[in-house]
Amino acid sequence: MTTRLCLAALLVVAVSCGGSSTASTPGGAPSPSRTSKSSTVISQAELQDPVVISKDALSALRSLRPNFFAQRGPTGSSDPRASEQVMVSYDFGPLQDVSTLKTTNTMGLVEVRYLKADEAALRFGLNANGAPVIVLLHNKNQ
Repeated sequence: MTTRLCLAALLVVAVSCGGSSTASTPGGAPSPSRTSKSSTVISQAELQDPVVISKDALSALRSLRPNFFAQRGPTGSSDPRASEQVMVSYDFGPLQDVSTLKTTNTMGLVEVRYLKADEAALRFGLNANGAPVIVLLHNKNQ
């Protein structure tokens, strides 16, 4: 009984010490300066930023998340470049070369996700060839 009471008290203290992710803005909405950015997901709001909206998708993604294109070493493949080459998928469709991003704009994009090589292998199988994959999700209504 005492142990349960101590655990309950610790839980209450832990919860009360936890910080809030929302700023004190009307309606409890997070302040733009306080919203955290995911290292593996680019939101539609970020893609519609006036600074990047006029760029092609490759330039926009490089400026928003340069880590998406960081060179990585081989992961046991016989071809040392296999795990370095980032692949691209539009709406989880077939994998394409990253150069296709040069001809894509950010206007209709809802979200961009970065899948690490192991996540890409689970989703795309051998087609991923040990490479990470950038998935561009489009607005289905456009």
